[in-house]
Amino acid sequence: AVIINPYGVPESGSILESVEGISIRSEFSAEMITDSRKPGESVAITYRNTSGQTVKADVTLVHYYRSYTFIGITSVAGAAFLLLGLFVVLVRPDDKAAVLLFLVLSTFAVAIITSPGAYRSSDDPASLIVRISHSLSYIFGSVFFLHFIISFPERNLKNRIYKLTAVSLYSFAVILGFVSVWITRSTISDLNSESVILYEKLWRVCELVLLVSLIAGALILVFKYRRIRQTYLKRKIEWIFWGMIMGAGPFVIFWLIPGLTDIRYIMPEEILLALLLIIPISFAIAVVKYHVLDIEVLIKRSILYFTLIGFLVLIYAGLTYLVINYVTRLIGIDSKLIFISAAILIAFMLNPLRLRIKNIVDKTFYREKYEFDKAIQSVSKKAKDCAVYSELGNMLVAEISSLIPVKSVAVAALTANGESLRIIDQRGFDDLKADECRLRAGVLKGRFDLPFSSAHMCEPDVEYNDELEMILNNRGIAVIVPLSLGPGEAIGAIILGRKLSEMRYSASDIRLLSTIASSSALALKRIELQEKLFTEHVELEKAKEISELKSYFVASVSHDLKTPLSAIRIYSELLSNDNLSSEKREEYAGVIEGETERLKRMIDNILEFSRIEKGLKKYTFEKMDLNCTVNELLSRMSYELRMKKFTTEVQLSPEPVYINGDKDSFASVLENLITNSIKYSGSNRYIRIVTSMKGGEAAVAVEDRGIGVSRENLKKIFTKFFREDSKETSGIKGAGIGLSIVKNVVEAHGGRIEVESEPGAGSRFRIILPEYAVETEDAAA
Repeated sequence: AVIINPYGVPESGSILESVEGISIRSEFSAEMITDSRKPGESVAITYRNTSGQTVKADVTLVHYYRSYTFIGITSVAGAAFLLLGLFVVLVRPDDKAAVLLFLVLSTFAVAIITSPGAYRSSDDPASLIVRISHSLSYIFGSVFFLHFIISFPERNLKNRIYKLTAVSLYSFAVILGFVSVWITRSTISDLNSESVILYEKLWRVCELVLLVSLIAGALILVFKYRRIRQTYLKRKIEWIFWGMIMGAGPFVIFWLIPGLTDIRYIMPEEILLALLLIIPISFAIAVVKYHVLDIEVLIKRSILYFTLIGFLVLIYAGLTYLVINYVTRLIGIDSKLIFISAAILIAFMLNPLRLRIKNIVDKTFYREKYEFDKAIQSVSKKAKDCAVYSELGNMLVAEISSLIPVKSVAVAALTANGESLRIIDQRGFDDLKADECRLRAGVLKGRFDLPFSSAHMCEPDVEYNDELEMILNNRGIAVIVPLSLGPGEAIGAIILGRKLSEMRYSASDIRLLSTIASSSALALKRIELQEKLFTEHVELEKAKEISELKSYFVASVSHDLKTPLSAIRIYSELLSNDNLSSEKREEYAGVIEGETERLKRMIDNILEFSRIEKGLKKYTFEKMDLNCTVNELLSRMSYELRMKKFTTEVQLSPEPVYINGDKDSFASVLENLITNSIKYSGSNRYIRIVTSMKGGEAAVAVEDRGIGVSRENLKKIFTKFFREDSKETSGIKGAGIGLSIVKNVVEAHGGRIEVESEPGAGSRFRIILPEYAVETEDAAA
């Protein structure tokens, strides 16, 4: 700025022609010349007034910056560039992009701090260094910037082309740097019209180099953004774009272009420097950790929401004005209470509109974010409605498959003993079956807030736990996200294979899965507690039932044993009478023998049942003929059949019916079936036994014409302690263990049992066994 003496004040519109005899082509030329003097000194100027006359005047120089605002902002901006550059290179010392960014930021820090100022041609070498550093910072800063853009976020050029490009850029910078040093030194040493013009041209070249590098860098980033597929790399580029648009954009529009075209600067330098602070911040975030903030929200959503808020404010102000004017005219009273009431009422009415517009904005412009939030809400709601493990697993597999298309996904829950994981649902994992424990719970260790993965399955910026890398690779698993309730408690896991696209899992994928895992862990714990309570209730009821059954069993066995014992006791007392005839003695002895045999069979049956229950039953397999077994058994049970007045029909195969069996055990099978027929025959006392051999299978059938079994109880009759509860069976005693013994022994012989029964018409039990073969005997041996 200059102060003109009272006799030579230029009119508005006058044109400055020379300072100290040196021609002036632009404001830059005038600044260059006056910088060689100090404030308070006088300089001679020549200008042409509005009438076209040339006027000469002496002016006194004053300080251009009348306050310290510019100096403060310059210092802060330069320090911020330098410190952020140091931070980046210290955090990522092995990253080439970090080193290049350090060079970019530190070089431009020099450009900011070394704005040209006063200089002396002879006795002020510091000013020469400052001016040389300022021009060189533009040149080398531009080259460093281009080199950084070419290398970030990854290098796309072939190695030879990349090296050739780098050598060309730095060769150009070095040559232009030497030219800049020579011109700057020559200009300061000999300040004249020609040297000022040359220096101005040099400065225009430096500004042009910076402008071209910024434009070229933007175009390269656009090209890379379109070519790159990885989401995290795109986000890094978006951060660079954000810094260039918000920081470098105003600098280019309001400083570089006006300077190159001699247009008057239209924005204060302080504001431009403040905006430049966006550049180092956004660049540092891009290199160090791009997801410190959501770039999409920061850039796009903020702009749209500011627009939305402005739109709503205009509507709000307009409605408030109209309502207040209408009300005051209507009632004729102008009151602050009316204003406040109307403002609150209108704000309340506009809130639904605000929420509706916000929802439309989210759905239209931020589909990914909108779907993310919607998916989380959906999964959380569905998880709360799941009542059992299978429902939760099926829901999670379906939801995850729709959100992240994967080749395979499974959901696992901790088993009751806490030692392993069981798959509750899966899709695409051929080697992971439902309810099959294939992963030991002990492998889930370390930090449960991180997923388990390996380097080639996740994008580089994703944090993960690599302790299970070998296990995951061996089983074709890409990622395991623990279902945890706290730092040291994992109650399950979401297991994922590769993506269908073969792309790596991104940070947004992991965030989505982790959020789903959090809500699912709560649901899984709730289901676990519910099932535990239900299991405890069932076990309590079962224990109560078993206790009752044991009591009934003891009572029934006691009654059954008491009947033959009573008969033996009575007939033994009768035998003590000396007056009995020999025929009676023989009859009573036969009764005692028969009841003793019956008692023995009952005790053997109880012991057989006990051995089967404890898993101690052993079989001695050998070649045996069913015909012989039937005849021997009927001989032993002849007394009981005779006493009960049964008609017995025996239809044996004409040929021997050989099986590989245990004689005693199989005899107990037939004995229990015949005893069962005796008990439930009612008044129609008939038993028919048939043996046969057909198609490599041996069969024996026991048929009666008793009270039969209802259709709904046919599947229950082989259950231990089961007895049909009906009017016909109410007076029949028994422990309910006979048919359970039959089923166990038949299955141990590799056979099966078929039952046909009709209430009131009798029952037919048919046992089918493999025919005896020599190989079978050898295998049994």
